[in-house]
Amino acid sequence: MNVEHDLKRVNTSIGIVGYDHLVVALGATNNFFGNEQFKKMTVPMKSLTESLDLRSLILQNFEDALNTTDIEEQNRLMNFVIVGAGATGVELAGALSELKQRILPKDYPDLDVRRMQIHLVEGSDRVLAAMSSNASKKSAKFLKKMGVNIWLDTRVQSYDGKTVVTDSGLFETRSVIWSAGVKAIQIEGIDLKKSVTGRIPVDGFNESLSQKELYALGDIAETLDADHPSGYAMLASVAG
Repeated sequence: MNVEHDLKRVNTSIGIVGYDHLVVALGATNNFFGNEQFKKMTVPMKSLTESLDLRSLILQNFEDALNTTDIEEQNRLMNFVIVGAGATGVELAGALSELKQRILPKDYPDLDVRRMQIHLVEGSDRVLAAMSSNASKKSAKFLKKMGVNIWLDTRVQSYDGKTVVTDSGLFETRSVIWSAGVKAIQIEGIDLKKSVTGRIPVDGFNESLSQKELYALGDIAETLDADHPSGYAMLASVAG
C-alpha cells in the first residue's frame, strides 16, 4: 500500500481508493532499536497473537519448572523480566503479580510460587514517565506492594536466553518480555522529514504538519506542538 497525497488517492491490493481527507491509524509495532539479539530472544506484546504467545510461555515455564530437579533452572523458569515501564510494562507487571498471588499457587501446588520473581526494568528515573508525576508515584507504590521489583535508571545490555545483563547487575531468567518501545508502521508516500521517532508529525488537531488534509491517530502520530498534545485537542473539538 502507498499514498499519493498530491493526487488524493491510496493504492491498495484491491485497487485505488480516492479521498478528500485521509486518516491514518495503522498503529505501531515493536521497536528493538536495531538490536537483533533482543528481537530474537525476547517476547514482545504488541498484538493479540503476541499476548496469547506470552500466556502460553508463562504456563509452559511453570510446567517445565514442575518437571525439573535443577533448582537454578527452576528459578530461571519462575523469574520474569519486563523491559520498559511504560503503560504496557506496568500493566504486565501487575498482571503477573496477580497470577503469582491468586492463580499459580492453586494450579501448581507442588511448586513454591513464592520464589517467583517479577523484575520491571526501566531506563528512566520513574515508571510511566510519559504520565504525571502523581500517576507515576502511585503506580510504583502499588507495584511494590504487589511484590514487583522495580529497577530504575537501568539499561539492558544483552540477553542470551538465560541471563539478562544490565548496568545494574544480572538477572537469571528464561523469559524477558519486551515493552521498551514502539515504532510507527511505515507507509510509502507519507512525509516524515520532520519526525524524530519515525511517526507522522501532527499538530494539536492531529493534522500532518507537512501534508494538509492528512490526519494521524494513535501510536502512529507524533505531536510537535507542546501547547496542544495531539489527540486531546481533537477529541475536545469533536465533543464540542
